[in-house]
Amino acid sequence: MKRLITIISLFVVTALIAASCSSSSNNNDPASQAPESTKAAETGASGTNKKLVVMRGNFSNDVQKHQWDLIAEDFESKNPGVDVEITPSDVRVDSGKLTTLLNSGVEPPDVIMINGGPGWIDILAKAKLIMPLNDMYAANNWQDKLLPSAYGLASSSGTIYEVPHMLDTIEVYYNKEIFENAGVSVPTTSDQFMEVMQKLKDSGVVPLTVGARDGFNVGWLVGNILETVAGTQKVEDVMYGKGKWNDPEFVKAAEMIKEWVNKGFIPKEAVSQSSADATALLTNSKAAMMVSGAWTISDVVASDMQDKIGVFTMPSFVEGEVSNPTGGIGLTWVVPAKAKDPELTAKFLDYVLTDLAGVLMTEPTYDEVLASKAAVSITPPGLILQQILKDVEGGSGFNPSLYLGPATKEAYFQNFQGIVGGLVSPQDAMNNIEAGAQKDRDDGFELTKAAE
Repeated sequence: MKRLITIISLFVVTALIAASCSSSSNNNDPASQAPESTKAAETGASGTNKKLVVMRGNFSNDVQKHQWDLIAEDFESKNPGVDVEITPSDVRVDSGKLTTLLNSGVEPPDVIMINGGPGWIDILAKAKLIMPLNDMYAANNWQDKLLPSAYGLASSSGTIYEVPHMLDTIEVYYNKEIFENAGVSVPTTSDQFMEVMQKLKDSGVVPLTVGARDGFNVGWLVGNILETVAGTQKVEDVMYGKGKWNDPEFVKAAEMIKEWVNKGFIPKEAVSQSSADATALLTNSKAAMMVSGAWTISDVVASDMQDKIGVFTMPSFVEGEVSNPTGGIGLTWVVPAKAKDPELTAKFLDYVLTDLAGVLMTEPTYDEVLASKAAVSITPPGLILQQILKDVEGGSGFNPSLYLGPATKEAYFQNFQGIVGGLVSPQDAMNNIEAGAQKDRDDGFELTKAAE
């Protein structure tokens, strides 16, 4: 991503924060589990060591857990007297559990990895639940340790609240065996892409699977289709208020999704499938293609399919244009406003930007495009990640899910799910998304570019 972004969000988030403040009796609620972690944090595993509590999303498989065990062990070896506790939890801002934890009187973790996106950061910052990091950036020279595009996205509002961890690179994952059995190869033009899907359908397999039950998963597919049908510039324009979601280019993209469902390229039952279901169809050779990000690599390796799954960029449907993977800041680090040891936290974040790449990018299972400059000079052993890094050399398009206001995002997910399920027409869907965008504009949400 080569664009710099500033979020000027004047919309009110009181309802979300108020809802998240209510207590929960669910034993899986991070706030209800926190006292035990807090006690461990105070004493340390050895009774004398400092404890660094790192909260991140739940592990999707054992491969991912192994990677984070390596992170903890390496940081501890470089920082004697520190014990790292990795705490998997629900860290989605929209679920309410993270804001519940940060609003509670319980001591929070030292640092949290959350899904990136200006909207989420803005909500936490406006509620004063995370601390500004400008001083940490200056003291540790983090600007020079981040890729320019990542730093630009994090710093464009002036006050920096995050340290980007990885960049999304969303494109098409495909099953090589299915392609070979159907007699097709990786398409390089839009016509070839349509021919490939028809031949795959004729061979009796699902051409393109999607876990449309999960809004974010259908969002990955839609982002790629918008990139290829409307073009990067048109997507950029609508997010910066220079167009409307029901403009003809976007209606055309929505109509294409409906056409693919009607032709059986995307199965109608996809609307009831989760992201995990879609991934399983790909790795179990029940579906030929799926639009996803580099995080899919860990699932591929866990299924022992690393030699049978490849990746390519969906060809552009716009005459004379070349499409790119879509993306943005995928995962990012924030520091709770009440973090007990900012100095130790800064040391860990500096480790993330300087040493983590050397530890993990030697692993064939590694599945992230890191936002640090330290990762640029390392060639990963995994063939899929090598291809992804090559695909993003020419730049990255937008994954709109990361940049939408709350009403737009809700309408975006629901209406594209509706198209897949046959519940709404493409024109009505785009009208509904535009209505959501207008609501966000009325509430003061505005996405603007920073000066380059």
